[in-house]
Amino acid sequence: MGLDAFQKAVENADRRAEPGAKVEHALCTSGAGLNDAWCRFLAERDMLVGLSVDGAMATQNSVEGGTVAHRQMFEAARLLRRHGVDCNVVCLVHAGNADRPHELYQCFRDGIGIRHVQFLPVVERTDPIRRGGDLRAGPPTVSERTITPEQWGAFLVAVFDEWVRHDVGRQFVKIFEDTLASWSAATRRPRAARAGGERLPLDCRCCPVLFACEGGRPADRFAESPHGEPGLNYLCAGYRRFFDHVDQPMRVMAALLRGGRDADAIMKILARYERGRPAA
Repeated sequence: MGLDAFQKAVENADRRAEPGAKVEHALCTSGAGLNDAWCRFLAERDMLVGLSVDGAMATQNSVEGGTVAHRQMFEAARLLRRHGVDCNVVCLVHAGNADRPHELYQCFRDGIGIRHVQFLPVVERTDPIRRGGDLRAGPPTVSERTITPEQWGAFLVAVFDEWVRHDVGRQFVKIFEDTLASWSAATRRPRAARAGGERLPLDCRCCPVLFACEGGRPADRFAESPHGEPGLNYLCAGYRRFFDHVDQPMRVMAALLRGGRDADAIMKILARYERGRPAA
């Protein structure tokens, strides 16, 4: 629709705001249509811009060697930075790129210089969704592009191990920041999710990491629990592997924060531990 239409939409939202309300605007885009005029407006309004990226395009090592979409992503990030626009990356992780966690993370951190990253797992159902579990013919099916629970767990663990050793306080990965907030706010014990917890399978309600995952995205709760109950998150096994893997470092970082220290002190703690650990 163009910049003029976007400006009018923003102005209209501001005019309709209740007295005393503060309106904040954000934009999610592939970056293909960004130019100086767009970036000047985004900077004036102090908007956060999320660059939506299919992870397959982010595994090239340079702008020159990448695809057209890959070059557009680099150029959009550079243009936004030049105008002082705060931006992050929203990266889709699917079956085609889930085995390259380090390439993706390092591309955003080192290649583009993006400090805020959100990884979103691709889960696409292909079976018809009907109301009432007894009306569905056969178990739910997913597309070939859909990430498996095992892939998602391995991806998160690999990126976390890089982040916790080198990038705490420097790079902000949304799921890690959210997980640290959960560990800081609660002891590791079963408790109900904030919303809809009563509809979760018994396995979820008794899970020691429910306080962190809260059952996952409602749209992904179409698997069966080990005891045959519906409503289990399709990616449950992946999230459980991740939360179990990060439990100890999250406890350490939460303790650091409670003691008035920065969470990034864990990097020195891990470095000392690994230097003193005997070789295998």
